[in-house]
Amino acid sequence: MVLNQECEQPKICAEIFKSIDDRFKVLHHRADDLDEKTEEINNINNVLVRLETLVSLQREDGIKRDKLIADINENQTKISNSLDILSNRINNTEVSVDKLNKKIDEVSNDNKMKVSDIIKNLIILGLSMGFGAIIGLVIK
Repeated sequence: MVLNQECEQPKICAEIFKSIDDRFKVLHHRADDLDEKTEEINNINNVLVRLETLVSLQREDGIKRDKLIADINENQTKISNSLDILSNRINNTEVSVDKLNKKIDEVSNDNKMKVSDIIKNLIILGLSMGFGAIIGLVIK
C-alpha cells in the first residue's frame, strides 16, 4: 500500500500543479485583457482631450467671429447714417442753388444791378460751393 500511495502522490501533485498552472494561465490571460482594455480607455481619454481642445478653439473662434460681425454691423450703421446726412446736405445745396439761379434770373430780367443783391448772391454761391466742397471731402 505504501507503494501504491507513493505512485499516486506524484500524480495527484502533478494534477494539482497542472490545475494551478492552468489557473495562472487564465489569470495572465485576464491580466493581458485588462491591459488591452486599459490601453483602449487611455486612447479614448486622449481622443476626449483632443476633442475638448478642438471645442475650446472653436468656441474662441466663434467669439472672435461674433465680435467681428458686431463691429461690421456698427460700421455699416455709421456709414448709413453718414450717407443719410450727406444726402440731406446735397438736397439742401441743390435747393440753395435753385434759389440762387432764380435770383440770378430775376436780376437779369430786371436789367438792374443792385450791389446788395450781387453781394448776397455771391455769399450764397460761396456757401453753396463750400458745402459742395465739404460734401466732396466727406464722400472721399
